[in-house]
Amino acid sequence: MKRVYVVLIFVLGTIPLIFAQDLVPSSISVGYGLTETVFPNPSIGKIAITGFEQIETVELYNLLGERVLQITNFDKLATNQIDLTGFENGIYYLKMYSGTKMKTEKLVLQQQFTKL
Repeated sequence: MKRVYVVLIFVLGTIPLIFAQDLVPSSISVGYGLTETVFPNPSIGKIAITGFEQIETVELYNLLGERVLQITNFDKLATNQIDLTGFENGIYYLKMYSGTKMKTEKLVLQQQFTKL
């Protein structure tokens, strides 16, 4: 099975910073045996994961490949929803794990702000 890696190289002064992450292209989702769906997408803050598998772990990554959220024992929670209202607007990658199966899905977070 081929893996897709994204490598970002930034130069800060004279120090190169290299970020490598096992991600998917931004226009598709990739699954290894999972049929789960994330909605709504784009989201204004709360998302739900639906499907037939027992999702054990959920991880959220920003575009720099940094893990910004990890929920273990997701299948033990009383709800299938995740509240992302404290996160910045942008594009994220949501990884869902069930046993040896994994799915990565692109998630767009577009929270609406009220003008004062």
